[in-house]
Amino acid sequence: MGMNWNKKRNWNKKASWNKKAVSLSILILILACVSLSLWSLVYFGVKEGGFRARIYIHTDVDEVYVKEVLIDFYIQDVFDKAVEDLKFENGKEIFIKKFKEKLNELKDKKGKYPIDDLKKIEEQINQEDFESKIDFNEEKLVLSLDIVVKNDNPDERVGAEVTYSYKKDFEKVFK
Repeated sequence: MGMNWNKKRNWNKKASWNKKAVSLSILILILACVSLSLWSLVYFGVKEGGFRARIYIHTDVDEVYVKEVLIDFYIQDVFDKAVEDLKFENGKEIFIKKFKEKLNELKDKKGKYPIDDLKKIEEQINQEDFESKIDFNEEKLVLSLDIVVKNDNPDERVGAEVTYSYKKDFEKVFK
C-alpha cells in the first residue's frame, strides 16, 4: 500500500503558520517590556528630580585657579607699592600702614574689592598677630599670608564647592 501524497500536502497546508500574524504570547511580552521600561524611566525621573542635573567640577576648579592668580597679582601689586620707598629704619608699623592704604585703594566707590576674597586679606591685616607674619630686617622684607580662595555661588548651579588654601610669601630684597 502506498502513501497518498495528496493527503500529506493538505496536512502541511493546514498546519502551516500564517507568516503575517504574531503569536499572542510574543505580543504580550513586547507590551510588558515597553510598559516596564516606560514605568522605570518615569519613576527614576520623578524620584531624582529630573534629568537636568549636570556637574560643573572642571569649571569650578578653573574658576578657583583664575581667582588665585588674580589675588596673587593684586597682593603683589599692593606689596610692591607699599615697599616702594620703605627703609629698614621706618619699621614694620610704617609698612603695615602703607599696605593697608594701598589695599584700600583697590576698593571701588561702593567699598568692594575686585575679588571678594581680598576681604580675607584685609581681615588678616587687622588682626593683632599680623606683625608676626612679617619678617623685616636690613636685607629683606617678607610678608607671609594665608590665602583662601573659594568659587563663587556653587549653589546656583549643580557643582562642587571648591576651597583652595595656600600660604604665599611676598618678598622685597633691599640693596
